Amino acid sequence: MNRKFFLISSILILPFTAAASVSYDDAGVGFVGKGDIQSVFDWNNQGLQNNAVHLQFRMLMPSAGTWKCAGFNPQGHWVVQSQSSESQSVNTAVNFDSRKNKTGQITGFILSGMNSQQSPTFTSMASCEAPNDKWTSYGLVDGSVSYANEDAEFMLQASVDGTTWVDLPISY
Repeated sequence: MNRKFFLISSILILPFTAAASVSYDDAGVGFVGKGDIQSVFDWNNQGLQNNAVHLQFRMLMPSAGTWKCAGFNPQGHWVVQSQSSESQSVNTAVNFDSRKNKTGQITGFILSGMNSQQSPTFTSMASCEAPNDKWTSYGLVDGSVSYANEDAEFMLQASVDGTTWVDLPISY
């Protein structure tokens, strides 16, 4: 009989303890559960409580593209060069507040949106810089810009030092 009770109670408890909770929209509004932060930073509960003060969130949108630049080289020949880049086309901080229980323990983070006091950083993909000052008429070839991921979506990231960032994909 004890074995049946243990099995039934295990089945009832497991789905609730394993649930991840990361949810946000393109404006950076949403919620991140403490378990998700503990997982990505390998913290136990005390580690989360001690380090939450250093936590930062940001939204970014990855982008990739190709384009062509052309100009006259030092020998006077017209040269077309292919360029490519992968970067974050948008990068901005996300405001948040810690959600706490009755005892003051942090249980998650309420995301209140992108920081309106900080202008997002936008990365220009298609720029052309001559290989040296002996090149002339060097510039972007009209119509050559192509974006590889036009359907890219915003990604939420977290950091405790502002240098190393980890992805927090939406969990369902």
